[in-house]
Order: sequence, then structure tokens, then C-alpha cells
Amino acid sequence: MKKLYSGSLLFDYGVDELHFVVLRSLRSVSVYSPKMELLRQTDSLPFEPSGFLAVSNNEILFLNRENQICHLNIEDGQITKIDPPVGTSSNKSISASTIFKNDDGIVFFPGNSGDRMTSFLYLIKEKKFKRINIKLPERFSAYNGGEHGALYCLKEKGNLDVCSFKKAYESKAFVPEMTIKRELLEGYVNLHDIFCFSCGLAHLSIQKGVLVVIKNEEAKDLSSFEAIKNHMLYHSSGSVSLISKEGYRKTIKLEGFVHIDTHRFSDSVAYIYHGLSLDLYSTDDLALLGTIPLDLGLRKALPDGRLLYEIKGDVYVSDRLPFSVALKALEKKRQD
Repeated sequence: MKKLYSGSLLFDYGVDELHFVVLRSLRSVSVYSPKMELLRQTDSLPFEPSGFLAVSNNEILFLNRENQICHLNIEDGQITKIDPPVGTSSNKSISASTIFKNDDGIVFFPGNSGDRMTSFLYLIKEKKFKRINIKLPERFSAYNGGEHGALYCLKEKGNLDVCSFKKAYESKAFVPEMTIKRELLEGYVNLHDIFCFSCGLAHLSIQKGVLVVIKNEEAKDLSSFEAIKNHMLYHSSGSVSLISKEGYRKTIKLEGFVHIDTHRFSDSVAYIYHGLSLDLYSTDDLALLGTIPLDLGLRKALPDGRLLYEIKGDVYVSDRLPFSVALKALEKKRQD
């Protein structure tokens, strides 16, 4: 099977399930299946995209940060330019949205209160956007976990309130469905403000009533680039914690700088960078499922356990890795 592909990986806004792999070179895109079978290639997009979203089994939306949007039909190759919704601007990009798919279409929620406060519904058949008014807190953020996605905010007392995308859309308002008390969170995550909290949130599930958070020790000296590098790679320590609304807490201490992977979300796996590797933890019990060294530019994991790397302008597909079996077992357990 082919292992080297020309182009760079385009960001996928759809995080609930991998429908396509898209490689880009300026306005040219190549669309592949999750098995890396070429489905469609086109050199004529009306703009250079910064991301894409699968809207059906044969349709893709391409977006960029200037609110340019177009639709590609993979079967016939037809490209349709779409007007951006009213309420977006250069400072209010729809590409900063979080995504929720339902029977009505695709809901574009603001990613946080700093982006914009307007939500939109994309009508798939009509290929157009409709503005929807959803009352949201003044300060909130979003966990972009597909079907498990949720909006959350820290209350004045420090409690964490969580509302699913589904509930917010149906109620046209932020309605808390899960609350985790401040005393359960203190010492395990930064509660200074919603931004600091978001930087430490690796996983969130209303269904399970849990979250996975990370925390690093406070840096003593960040006065130079060398001090920052040494702190991140060698002289810091962090932790990964599983916290439930019922009061259960489990923590794993780690040597080296720890931070979350903001581009990978799963109901079963928390993806956490640790030093020069990417660790995969079970969201059920924090069991370590596997570790991927980051000597190469890891970008995406395929359903069969292979990994996509970017190497000098090309994409390389690895062989299957041992932990793919564990990942599949967890996903099957979730679906049963």
C-alpha cells in the first residue's frame, strides 16, 4: 500500500467520526477515504481553505478564517460557493466555531465567549446558513467532542456547570446538566479563569459524569528561551487526573511538561502530550493505552491504528501500532 502522499493535512472540524482525509496544496485538494483511497481531486477551489467539514457521505464544506465557504460534491466534483452567514466578520470567524450535527442540519456554536455570541444552523439540503439565537453565559468555553461536545462555565463560587450541545440547541439556552463542585476540582486544575481551566481540560463527558484534567508545576524561571525549553522538557512535572461528579478522583504523576492535544477528542481516549511523546489514556480508569514518540510531525490517527505524519511537505502513513487493538476494544465497548 502507498505510504507517501503529496500535500499537507487539512484540519477536520468534524471530531465525532473520521469521514475523510483531505490533503491540500494552496487551492488544490485531494480527498481520501479513512482507508486512504483517493475519492476526488480538484485544483479549482475558489480560495485556500484552512479546514473542512464532512456534511454527508459525499459532500464536504471547506472554510477559511476570512469566512469564505464552499461546498464540494465528491461524486461529480461540482463546487458551489456559499455566502457566509450574517453576523460574521474578520474578527468573528465561523471557522472558530464548534460543531454539533443533528437532524436539522449542522449547528455552529461559538467556541468561547471571546469569539462571538452568535450561533448558526447550516441547512444541508438548501446549502445555506440560518442564524439561531441561543442564550449563553458571558464567560464560557466549549469541549468540541462531537456527539459528546458540551459548553461549560465556571460559576462565581468556582463550581463547573456543563451543558451539552444538544441541550443548548433544543432549549435555545445554556441549561446545566452536570455540575462538579469546586472542592473536587481545587488542586487538580487551574481555576483562575475559564481560559486557564480550558487549557487543562483533556476530556469531558456528561454521559459518564467525568472529566480528565492536567496540571503542571509552577515554573520558577522563564526568563529565557533556554529556561522555557528546559522547563518543558526536563525540569518540570505534571499530572493527569480523572474526576467524577460523584467525588471519585484518580491522579497519575508525570515527569516532564504536560499539555492537552486540542485537535483530538474521543469518548474513550484522552490524548495528552508528555514531554516529547503523545500518551493515550483510557477515560474510564486512566489506563495508559499507548505512547507515540513525536520525533516526526504526527497529525492524525486512522481508524485501523495507522498514523499520519507530515515530513517535509508530504504525508507519510505508518504501519499499524499495537495499541490500535486497545482503542478498537474501547470504542466497541462504548457502542455496545
